[in-house]
Formats: sequence, structure tokens, C-alpha cells
Amino acid sequence: MKVDEIMDPKKALINLARKSKYRAIREAIVPRSGSSAQQGPDYNGKLIIFVNDYWDVETAALNSPSLQKMINALVSYNPI
Repeated sequence: MKVDEIMDPKKALINLARKSKYRAIREAIVPRSGSSAQQGPDYNGKLIIFVNDYWDVETAALNSPSLQKMINALVSYNPI
């Protein structure tokens, strides 16, 4: 599936985390059983670590036309 076609990216990420072999990932991102929370207790913290330490925006833009469009808009932005 193309990343820009994912209807609910947050839910897709949480479902990927459910399958992770790493307990720390599952406990941080997946909501606890019986909880009404939509995400795990350290969802944002784990995303921050991922973005800062592992995510490559250039590679991501190759797989996401919408991200590439946003990057192009920022690069060409010329405030008045």
C-alpha cells in the first residue's frame, strides 16, 4: 500500500507496533488493554525518538508525494 493512501496513519502505526518484537515499543505505543485511550502512554515520546534519530525525510519524501509537495512548498516559500 502507498503511504499516502493510508486512511488512518496513526491507527496503522499502532497496529504495526502491536506486532513489534520489542516489548518497549508495544508498551509505549499500543493502548493498554481495557483502556479508553487511543494510543499508548509514550506514543509521542517514541515518535520523537524515531524522528530525531532514525527518520530520513528525503527517503520518506520519495515514498510520499504529499510530503514531497509540502517540502517543495516550504522551499519555495517567500514571505512578503
